[in-house]
Amino acid sequence: MTAATSPAPPRKAGIGLIVTVYLVAYIALLDVNVVVIALPSMQSELGASGGALQWVVGAYTLCLSTLALSAGALGDRYGRKRVFLTGVALFTLGSAICAVAPSPLVLIAGRFVQGAGAAVAVPGTLSLIAQSYPDPARRAKVIGGWGTVAGVAGLTGPVLGGLLVNAFGWPSIFLINLPLGLVALVVGWRCVPESADPAHAALDPAGQALGVLWLGALSYGLINAGDHGWNTPSTIVALAVGAVALMVFLSPPRSWPCSAPDTG
Repeated sequence: MTAATSPAPPRKAGIGLIVTVYLVAYIALLDVNVVVIALPSMQSELGASGGALQWVVGAYTLCLSTLALSAGALGDRYGRKRVFLTGVALFTLGSAICAVAPSPLVLIAGRFVQGAGAAVAVPGTLSLIAQSYPDPARRAKVIGGWGTVAGVAGLTGPVLGGLLVNAFGWPSIFLINLPLGLVALVVGWRCVPESADPAHAALDPAGQALGVLWLGALSYGLINAGDHGWNTPSTIVALAVGAVALMVFLSPPRSWPCSAPDTG
């Protein structure tokens, strides 16, 4: 008779997890405002218009603020580590696209990819902390450290951006993300424990689409108004679409096919 094999105990969180989530939080939140200092250089070297420069900034924050709505549910359903590392990989890929962009259009596309990755990775850092540190006191300390890292990222963005642009040119603000992103991927793959909770993964694709639509239309309308005026048809239509989408987005929730079943 063979003895029953007990399941392996869950891996405990260690310094590798903290390094990974803090590093990802720093570089992802740094990119919210690090580009501001580089905009004049981008304009002169790429021939970007004022509207294009606004999209260089806005594309990232638009994705970060809208796509984050589904990040938690995706992690619950498909695995928090897997989704988190996918976000880090997308952010790193977007950084590479931005660094080699030959035109404003490619640069904006890279910023969209960056923002999509950050929208998945940044909420994932907090989810991983919450799942990896069940002790409330220890979890509070780690989250407090995360908040400090986020604050430092916001404060150092313009300073670091100015130093890099003056020394190496505007692509350097994106190139610096490549080795840091690769470090996060390697350390995260080795040190971050996997977890999932599919029963509570309440995805809302309609709500996510409406969130993207109203914020995207509003952003387009405001940027277009700066370039072409408030009375142009494209501005009026975009703002109207944004207003309607926002009202539908804020309407009482409905039961969508992909929502998690009510388990009582």
